[in-house]
Amino acid sequence: MYIVINEFIKPYIQMFYGAAYNIQQSLEGYGLSSSNFLEFDGSGKIVESYWSPAQAALVPAFFMTAYFVFVLLPLALSAGYVLNRRKGAIFSLGILMLPGILNLIGWWPSINFAPEEFTISGAGVMGEAFGYLPLLIVGLITGWCITVIIYDSFSLSDKFRNVYDHLWYCSAIAAGLFFIADSSVNKHNQDLAMESEFSKQASAYLARQLRDYHRFCIEKDITDSDSCAWASNVQQTLTDYIYSDPVIFVEFGPKETSDIYFPFLNGVNSKDALKIRGEIRAYNELKCPVRQLSFTSRQYSKSSTVCERAPANFCRSFPEPPKGFVNESIALQTVALASECIVPTLVRSRSIQEGLVSKVKSDLRNRHFKWLYFLLFSLVAGGKIANATTKLASLDTRPASERRRLVKLVVQVVKWSLAVMCTLVRLASNLIRRFPGQDL
Repeated sequence: MYIVINEFIKPYIQMFYGAAYNIQQSLEGYGLSSSNFLEFDGSGKIVESYWSPAQAALVPAFFMTAYFVFVLLPLALSAGYVLNRRKGAIFSLGILMLPGILNLIGWWPSINFAPEEFTISGAGVMGEAFGYLPLLIVGLITGWCITVIIYDSFSLSDKFRNVYDHLWYCSAIAAGLFFIADSSVNKHNQDLAMESEFSKQASAYLARQLRDYHRFCIEKDITDSDSCAWASNVQQTLTDYIYSDPVIFVEFGPKETSDIYFPFLNGVNSKDALKIRGEIRAYNELKCPVRQLSFTSRQYSKSSTVCERAPANFCRSFPEPPKGFVNESIALQTVALASECIVPTLVRSRSIQEGLVSKVKSDLRNRHFKWLYFLLFSLVAGGKIANATTKLASLDTRPASERRRLVKLVVQVVKWSLAVMCTLVRLASNLIRRFPGQDL
């Protein structure tokens, strides 16, 4: 007997637990729940902290099971009774019991509703489709049952179906907004990926030029100069920029140029970098001299392995003040070291990526609204099917005596319950009067 019961309830356990994983994944992604658990000792101190999605999913699994037993099952029996009285109730019960029956005879398919992996704090992660399927089915059946019960209990007519169609069409059109929103999500992801790749390339380009500059410092035996020391010290910082994800770059990237010129110091200002910039300017003038042809025209050095014009994307920002310290059109000039435009451009890139990361995070959180919307949409879809069911069952043409079946049944049950209670009260009263003062 135990084996039979176990095999009967097995499909429901699999479905509800898989659905619970899906619920937990979405709640955790949105930040409403966590799979982290803490254990405390007698004094209230934390003795252990661990992650357990399986344990966290037990709570939604319990509520799913309770909803099925105490809400969905009575709703289905009531809707079946409305359609065809006792036979309809038995048929509805059979539909809900079908997974267990099929599993008993070996016809239930082997489906893994639980996910293969669970993402901790996974914003935007929806979980497996098979885990979402039981939720949609439960929502569909719930919407169907409620609509059938309401349609008969309030003696509604075809006008209700027409009014309901307005909700149906609006819901379907609203679903189209998600496709438009998805295009915006894709654009934000693409823009962030492109901007991140650009900052990595710019960092790599500057790092290569600074290595050339440091070799120049060694040849001239001027490694003690501020700019030569900077060319060596900043290499690790630029390497971190090259291999950092956008979120890391936004967190630890340069908020101002001093974060690059003095990556290990705090409390510096723009004047502290002027000496470094001045020495680099002198290096560029030595390696790639500019010939002044007239008051308005100049001749830059010819492009070579030493002198080259930096890619336009690497010089999207003008050099920092003071004005005239270096040529503002340095992006058009061949130089040996393009730090004057690359450094402020990296600062600007971090700011751009910060905005894009914020948009991407918001897009990921909005996915959970879409998850909830389609779950609610399943209720509406169930109601739409119920309208077709009530029309197929010819509820509109039933005589008044056959309408409001569930209401009449509830009234009869209430009257019977009250009659039983009154009878029991009268019996107790008679016994008390017959045997006064005796311990019954």
